[in-house]
Amino acid sequence: MRIAILAVSRRRPGWLGDALDEYLRRFPPDQRPAIIDVAPAKKRDAGREIVLADEARRIRAALPGNARCIVLDETGRPQDTRAIARHLGEWRQDGRDVAFVVGGSEGTDPALRREAEAVWSLSPLTLPHGLALLVLVEQLYRAWTLLGGHPYHRGE
Repeated sequence: MRIAILAVSRRRPGWLGDALDEYLRRFPPDQRPAIIDVAPAKKRDAGREIVLADEARRIRAALPGNARCIVLDETGRPQDTRAIARHLGEWRQDGRDVAFVVGGSEGTDPALRREAEAVWSLSPLTLPHGLALLVLVEQLYRAWTLLGGHPYHRGE
């Protein structure tokens, strides 16, 4: 199973790139999530629906074939670390790739959320795009360590 994270973003500040690199390097190379940047829509005079539809089109084009699609959205189903680990363990068994979608500043297109296999929330807080991406990568790493019995995850 391969993990892809599709992130709608222009560019990342240095601190965010450093933090993402720190967590990504901790994964074994063959299990390291791939971050795929998706260009945001040009907002100029476009309405929100047009922006979201354009970004959804770009996201669909970047989705790995036959990957399970999980959209991250503040309105999604809350997940804790153990639930994420449980999902990853089950997904390893079926071998199907998974793609997480972190939408842009306007959110994620409702049609894309309906098409997704699941919509998850990482927090009831509204997180900036980059911070949501970092929380996701850290939680995937934490879940991976939990599955492997690694001491990084010490919570009960």
